[in-house]
Amino acid sequence: MRAIVTTKYGSVEVLAGMVIEVGKQITNYKMGDAVFGMVNAFKGGTYAEFVKVKEEETCLKPENLSFEEAASLPVVAVTAYQSLARQGQLSRATMC
Repeated sequence: MRAIVTTKYGSVEVLAGMVIEVGKQITNYKMGDAVFGMVNAFKGGTYAEFVKVKEEETCLKPENLSFEEAASLPVVAVTAYQSLARQGQLSRATMC
């Protein structure tokens, strides 16, 4: 259920890179896929050259984005969601 990604970009909790190894139960990725994602902030470790991630922590990187741009997407999405939920006082029912 885990893949190993060689990171092209990594910070405290976000990453973007290439899949270099997949676990037996991985179905969405194969070796060589470009991916990006966000891991648990308490886990960290995305500064490393290689990162073991859960399949659900990553997505395929859009071809038209650089690794740096793709790695920024999870933070942008969380920020937008928090702004709408907290400042806009929107409920989950009105946003989904």
